[in-house]
Amino acid sequence: MPAKRRLGKQRGNVGIDGARILFRANGGFATTLSGAGIFTDEALAEAYGSLPLIAYPDPHEILDTLRSEKDVP
Repeated sequence: MPAKRRLGKQRGNVGIDGARILFRANGGFATTLSGAGIFTDEALAEAYGSLPLIAYPDPHEILDTLRSEKDVP
């Protein structure tokens, strides 16, 4: 059984705006044939507040957030 990690409050977290910038620069989020989404970039996952290499069942909300233009300088 895999070890579980708790996500606590992280100091120095880049936030959603930083995640959008990282996503535009590097990508870092992939979708599988089954429709799941996976953060492939560790920095992007940390900025978004998620874990890398974990399959999320509905990636549409994550992608919409990362692709949106609001609150980005």
